[in-house]
Amino acid sequence: MLNRLTEHIMLYEDGLRTGILLNGENSILFNWCSGHEELLSGVPAPQTIYCTHHNRSAVGGALSAPTGVDIVCPENERHLFEETATYWGNWRNRYHTYHQRPGAEALPNPVAISHIVRGGESFGAGPATITVADTPGPSDGAVSYIVEVDGQRIVFCGDLICGDGQVWALHMLQKGFGCVSDYHGFMGARPLWQASLARIAALKPDIIVPSRGPLVHAPAAAIHKLSERLDALWDNYVGASALNHYFPDLLVPAKAQAKYLPEAPTLPPPDYLRRLPRTTSFALCADDGAVLLIDCGSPTVSEILTCWQQEGQIGAVECCWITHYHDDHTDALGQLVIEQNCRLLSNRTTAEISNDPTAWFLPYQSHAPAPPITSYAHDESWLWHEYRLTCLDLPGQTLYDAGLLVEGHGARLLLCGDTFSPTGLDDYCCGNRNWLGPNTGMTRCLELVRHYQITHIVNQHQEMAFRFDETQLNWLERNLTQRYTLAAALTPWDDPNFALDPAWAHIYPYEQRAFAGSSVDLALVIMNHSAEPGHIIARPELPKGWPTPVQTLEATVPPHREIALRTTISIPDDAVPGTTVVPFCITWQGDNIGSPCHALLRIRSPHEEKAQ
Repeated sequence: MLNRLTEHIMLYEDGLRTGILLNGENSILFNWCSGHEELLSGVPAPQTIYCTHHNRSAVGGALSAPTGVDIVCPENERHLFEETATYWGNWRNRYHTYHQRPGAEALPNPVAISHIVRGGESFGAGPATITVADTPGPSDGAVSYIVEVDGQRIVFCGDLICGDGQVWALHMLQKGFGCVSDYHGFMGARPLWQASLARIAALKPDIIVPSRGPLVHAPAAAIHKLSERLDALWDNYVGASALNHYFPDLLVPAKAQAKYLPEAPTLPPPDYLRRLPRTTSFALCADDGAVLLIDCGSPTVSEILTCWQQEGQIGAVECCWITHYHDDHTDALGQLVIEQNCRLLSNRTTAEISNDPTAWFLPYQSHAPAPPITSYAHDESWLWHEYRLTCLDLPGQTLYDAGLLVEGHGARLLLCGDTFSPTGLDDYCCGNRNWLGPNTGMTRCLELVRHYQITHIVNQHQEMAFRFDETQLNWLERNLTQRYTLAAALTPWDDPNFALDPAWAHIYPYEQRAFAGSSVDLALVIMNHSAEPGHIIARPELPKGWPTPVQTLEATVPPHREIALRTTISIPDDAVPGTTVVPFCITWQGDNIGSPCHALLRIRSPHEEKAQ
């Protein structure tokens, strides 16, 4: 656990890493990682903690720092240390979220900051000189600390690099650029990240000490390798991106390096599939005038349907298929059901998310529960008027997409939500859980297009339909195979989906309302992306004074399987009403990986219960 790097530098390591500068009878820490509280027994008393960024896995130990310890953070992230109630109380950080930063690994409780630092500052610290460098990337305000001591120049860089040319989490690169928000910004932090790496390389350090992964003893080579790998993955991604359809000029700077998918020709949808203008909805019309609506994200949908009915263009709207849970496809379902008296249909997971949004934390979620939804299993078929309909689990734009196959009038239509475009794939948000690999993610979607011999692909945001021919399907499959290989080289995990999927460990239900003095049942859900069994140990980090859970959560997760570990949290009678964030500290395959997920408890006082 405790290792000596130089005469005055020690490292506390268990998968995460806290740096220690020995300063006589005291010590100076660089980050204080989640789960490292016990290091106090092995080193001189900490005097100061220098934090690289706000990520709670890196600095969660600061929450239990002894009185009198100075805590120092980057100037631009002070609010994320001291104003956590503001962050967690902001409704926009919970629903309808199009931003991915600062992210869900914010600190659960405030930390009093003694000082702030800015890039370029330099100061003495006992036997060492410390210089601050702005190194945004893992977070927008991140810094690194360059420590010159014992004849060495040592950089504590947080999550900027992870060993020899790798990064810990590819989803940390999610950031808006140009005209798009964080939501559309897959790898959008790449230029920022590379500039920070170049800034560190220019300092010619002897050793880089990241928060995770092996120490970097050849910094220049490792940084060059990481930058090249980031470029290679980016070139692969932009060549098959749907953003080339929606924003043709956005990725122009990359076109010199990337090879692009030959764009699929468009064709009008069949006459019996009518687009509702200025919406994400289509109407599938039967010969007798009955309508099956696809998605309803705006009140405009009901207005158009009513107008068409009054003009005699359509008959009754009998049902509505929901392709996925995003708010621009679901926000007006309640109004639709009231005004059209129709049924709602989807696959199981889309129905669960839409019916109970509090149980999930995903991008673009609507805050309003949808009316009851009838759910179908994958490949389940039924007749609706002259059409045969088939539910398809379509893990493309999101893991939980519900594609609808419509067969009739000599055509096979795939209503795909947002999954495809003529220029490729809508997989631009890691928060949607876009997995790579055989028989999953977009590769699985392409397999379904091939298997069902789709004649028309219909995206809810596009006027025209399109079709991928055999050449384009082969091209996209090769692109995704290469993407898996490139992502695997960029990460230390044995499967890159751990680095791409921010919800491989998550809590269900995510949010619960409870009274002080009661208890809540929840589950830690773990997806093992690996081909090998994975061993997990986990515990909730409860507020001080709360009863400890009966047992630590522990299990072996089979390969490529998802399991749920259930526990109960008791809320004391004197719990403070309001929002309480309960992170879960996780050890995976023997390594402490911090607290990547949390439960959100909305606590009410017992007096409110009696009043009801």
